[in-house]
Amino acid sequence: MLALVSKHTSRIMMQTAAHNQQLYRGLYRAGAIYSSQRYKTYLVGVDGSEYGYTALRSVCKGADKKDKIVAMYFPTSIALYMERTSAFRLSDNQIDAMKSDLQVAQRKNNEEIEAKCEEIIKKWAPEHINAYAKIGKESFVPRDDLIKACYEKKADVLCVGSKGLSHS
Repeated sequence: MLALVSKHTSRIMMQTAAHNQQLYRGLYRAGAIYSSQRYKTYLVGVDGSEYGYTALRSVCKGADKKDKIVAMYFPTSIALYMERTSAFRLSDNQIDAMKSDLQVAQRKNNEEIEAKCEEIIKKWAPEHINAYAKIGKESFVPRDDLIKACYEKKADVLCVGSKGLSHS
């Protein structure tokens, strides 16, 4: 009876392991990363919310001097907002004014987010660590762009806040 149970248990464990390998498709599990002795690249998705900044702070506190931290923000595409103006029957001059106001506000927001990320990195990250903030291209779907950035930056860990100012 005991042999039958152990065979059944081992078969379930093998099926679960095979399923997990398919599920992760080359991405590391969190436990495997933290137990590793090699240096890591952390990609932190920030969106201007306190949750995103808390994620960056947590990564900075736990990073080694030889690790790399990249804080990335993908602003919302202005085209997304401009698409919604067609329902209001605005004149071309009003639409142009609105578009320029949106561009100015977005530039200001991007600068504020980048400055706040740099401030957090300077305060919480180990001295002489390779860490920086980067503003990505305008995006319709930031979560997809974050995944692409993980592969481009060869990031080992993607860290985001638990909530935020999601626009997708």
